[in-house]
Amino acid sequence: MEEPVKALAETAIEGAQAVVKKCQYEVNKYIADKGDISRIDGKSFPIYSGLTGRRVETVSDLRAIFKHADELLPERVAHDTLRLPYLGDALNAGMATLLASELMEAVYPESRMRFQIDDEFVKEIKQLLDEKSVKGLVAVVGPAPSEDRAKELISNLKKKKLFAIFIGVSGESIALQVKDEIRFAKKSDSFFIHLSDEIFGLVQFVGLLVRLAFIESIIKPGESGELLSFIKKNYFAFQIVLGEITPPKAAFIAGGISFGVHTVGQVYIPQLLPIHSLP
Repeated sequence: MEEPVKALAETAIEGAQAVVKKCQYEVNKYIADKGDISRIDGKSFPIYSGLTGRRVETVSDLRAIFKHADELLPERVAHDTLRLPYLGDALNAGMATLLASELMEAVYPESRMRFQIDDEFVKEIKQLLDEKSVKGLVAVVGPAPSEDRAKELISNLKKKKLFAIFIGVSGESIALQVKDEIRFAKKSDSFFIHLSDEIFGLVQFVGLLVRLAFIESIIKPGESGELLSFIKKNYFAFQIVLGEITPPKAAFIAGGISFGVHTVGQVYIPQLLPIHSLP
């Protein structure tokens, strides 16, 4: 079992390296476009603020987030030299992926998002969970192999009363395969949102769990251990990853594990244990 886990860990680290590199480019571009004095919407950083307790208000805060993500990122190593303890490195890489992606989504949200998760939407989700109108939350990543398989998956999600958030990969997703089945608002028997055309939208799914936790608990920003534990114990949330496990997908799989977001895939995905180096 060690080799499949090692392979996933290596792939997650590879994906995180690419995400953090892309983040560096986009943050530098944003700063060049907006300047050092531009103000930042702190509500766009639930994961970073929730885990660290730090507020995000200025461009210097953006640099601090990138620095945090970069410091969590393990060095790239060859597969045959990767040795224990590599699980913690993979999960740190996943956390770096989430922080970097949250940063990119915040500075250029209009480039990828089809739906904005605002405070009103978070409260609506809380109400649906409290009323047991939905039993849990699922992020569905990528397109199905065919339109028929897409319809079958949507039917199963309806039967299980899951709130499904559809996220594309390179612009392709189930939401675009079966447009007639997808609505941007709740219906009487199903709940679907087409959130994003790119995999970076997965960070908004994790951010939703963080925002729900702060509404429903007395946890304070910066209490990372308590926050992660509360989310794991109180929310049934997972992701369905369609297609092969590419480095970006592996990086987000690793990031979600620390929040109790496990993964169902078309291919075998070995287990990584939730151990990381957050302060």
